[in-house]
Amino acid sequence: MYKFGYIDHLPTKPKVKMWFGFHLHETLKFILEDPYHLPTQTEAVRYYAEKFDKSVFNNDTILIQSYFENGLRIIESFYNQIKEKTPQVVTIEDKFVLPLGEHYVSGVFDRVDKVTDDNFEIIDYKTGKVPNQNDVDNNLQLTFYDWAARQKWPHLKDIKLTLHFLSPDVKLSTTRDESHHQIVKEKVYKTAEKIDKGKFEPTPGPLCNYCDFAEFCPIMKDKFRKEKGEIDTILNKFLKLKIKEAKIKNEIDSIKPHIHDYLDKEKVEQLFSDLGVLSRKISQIYEYDPNIIYEILKPKGKWLDVMKIDNSKLKKILAELNLESRELDKIKKAQKLVRERKDLRAKLKK
Repeated sequence: MYKFGYIDHLPTKPKVKMWFGFHLHETLKFILEDPYHLPTQTEAVRYYAEKFDKSVFNNDTILIQSYFENGLRIIESFYNQIKEKTPQVVTIEDKFVLPLGEHYVSGVFDRVDKVTDDNFEIIDYKTGKVPNQNDVDNNLQLTFYDWAARQKWPHLKDIKLTLHFLSPDVKLSTTRDESHHQIVKEKVYKTAEKIDKGKFEPTPGPLCNYCDFAEFCPIMKDKFRKEKGEIDTILNKFLKLKIKEAKIKNEIDSIKPHIHDYLDKEKVEQLFSDLGVLSRKISQIYEYDPNIIYEILKPKGKWLDVMKIDNSKLKKILAELNLESRELDKIKKAQKLVRERKDLRAKLKK
């Protein structure tokens, strides 16, 4: 998406959820722009209503009413909370820029409140699904906020980071320290390096069907192909065979226990039929204590002969370690393409 949006500058379509979130942000900003001279609740509702753009909803009256009424509930609840206990707002919708080597990271504080002179709370409004606490504790956006706040207000001792989910009115808070800053800096360097190298691999996921750039992406663009051709006949034949294959596999799996029971009972390992021969091979898989094996084989110079790197585990470990660029380059040079396998994975419609 980064390449299509920021390098190729392909146009995007207005998203209902994104627009609604933006509109709520603007309304909350209107309410809190001057906390000591709050607008009336009627004025806040009027601001929200007058700037509610129905054209974003493609004339879907049910959707318009649903979003509009949900927004009203959010505005009224928010206003009542502010009226009951007016916060000491330091800044609203405040942009920040963080220099990082030859790169810059920018963002916007939705709202920053003063708790005490050396303790601020950074609040980010959300209109999406409420996550669990672990997700909040590992949220990169909040790490950026903490990092930026400590640059902007170096006197601060404590910073509370809060995600305020406006519907249903839920607040989840967390904190960060220097170790979190280092992790996010490494991620920025790695991401910037990939951008500089023009590495933009597609990442398939559940949101692909809603992506503005789906018709340009190698994962999704065939979905928009209008002309039918020979490949469609081949594809349908392949998928029909996959359906048959799945049914046959299920049948075979249901028969296997009966065959194993017979072989065990008769103490035989091979069956004969007019159609052919069925043999059973029993394989036992063991795991060894690596420390003991290492202790025995290392002095004999044979330890490396039994070592094999698990690629999937290595990939996971490398992602967790947040290695420096030079270390990643060294590992990349250690790669050797042995073979390339092209798998076809069919997702069948139910």
